Amino acid sequence: TAIGLQVRKTATPDPATAGGRLLYTILITNTGPSDATNVTVSDTLPAGFTLGSLVSSLGGCAALPCSLGVLPAGGVAWVTLDGTVGAGVTSASQLANTARITATEDATGVTASVTPGLATSADVSIAKLATPSAAPGDTVRYTLTVQNGGPAAAQELTIGLSGNVTS
Repeated sequence: TAIGLQVRKTATPDPATAGGRLLYTILITNTGPSDATNVTVSDTLPAGFTLGSLVSSLGGCAALPCSLGVLPAGGVAWVTLDGTVGAGVTSASQLANTARITATEDATGVTASVTPGLATSADVSIAKLATPSAAPGDTVRYTLTVQNGGPAAAQELTIGLSGNVTS
């Protein structure tokens, strides 16, 4: 029995944001001429991605690997992996992902890969507080408080200090 499995994989958004949401979508097509039976989706998720939910248009796909069942000739099915990019992800290669689709009629299967870009986005702020009521000649102590509102980890942060206080 001949089947024609094809697969395409996308990532949205592209580029992804460290600490943000990411959807991997797997689109499976059977160009026929026969139905594909026991269609299975395998996908080893990258370490930089935490799966939140998995939804499929065919079968009861609740975890990976999952069975989509029968994909008719000319049929299309999809699987969406909805999750979060780790805040510490610093390279797009940490999000590289490959899906493999197999069927009884094609045990070798077909694969599709995607590596979304990565936009690191940190929201860094700094506050400076001086010792109150300093008189001329007193030592003044400054406290700097640095905060990162995320969603990504701040990379290679530098704080420059300059200036003199004179009476």
